[in-house]
Amino acid sequence: MRGNKVVLRTLFFFAVLVLVVTPVYAQAYIRSWTVTVEKRESFLIWSWTNVENKTITLTVDKATYNYYHDMRLGSKYAQERFYSYKDFIPYYKWLVTVGVEAKPVKDLVAQLKALGLNETNYVNAISQMMAQMTYAHGPAKFAVETMVDWKADCDGFSVFAATILKASGYEVCLIIYRGHVEVGVHLETKPYQRSPDYPIRWLDYKGMRYYPLECAGQNANWGYVYWCVGELPSSLETEFLSKVYIARL
Repeated sequence: MRGNKVVLRTLFFFAVLVLVVTPVYAQAYIRSWTVTVEKRESFLIWSWTNVENKTITLTVDKATYNYYHDMRLGSKYAQERFYSYKDFIPYYKWLVTVGVEAKPVKDLVAQLKALGLNETNYVNAISQMMAQMTYAHGPAKFAVETMVDWKADCDGFSVFAATILKASGYEVCLIIYRGHVEVGVHLETKPYQRSPDYPIRWLDYKGMRYYPLECAGQNANWGYVYWCVGELPSSLETEFLSKVYIARL
């Protein structure tokens, strides 16, 4: 009889545990990215590069996602009509300024910083993350929404990257073309060049040097599946050097 009571109590405990825990996990989104980390090592006269794949996993609870999603849809910007990317600047700034305070953004930054990357590799890690998501047309949104939805277009990914970089302590801006948007990020040291076909580019604006980070599309021209910081698609070269608009965030 005592044994039966123990069994019944155990079954009751697990039944309660399932009822309590299952809804918690059902109300969360789990997203993972793989980031290739390169670290240059040296010993005496020898030097080499160690390459490792690191996994970044993030949990976003549904309540947090809904909070930012509903905030965006209920904002004054959702009711306005925009005719060019320049018209969106106040909206982009609001998405980044508010978005950096989101807990999932802070959690993501903590994981990125734990990788111990230098500036170039840190920014490139964010670029790798974007390359693993889907390019799809739609309105720019909070970084938290992009994490969960797993898709965005050029301005959506630019807001995503700008949010993560700003939350990481970097000075950032948006580089706005006639029909395109990308991020500019200030680095203390010049990024190293990954390909002779893509020299490092930058813009000097109000005493700050910004290196471009292309956030849309993949660079399949020489085997890398993401754009590195400082690289610029050849189709943007002329406009980048003469006609872009800079919006500091």
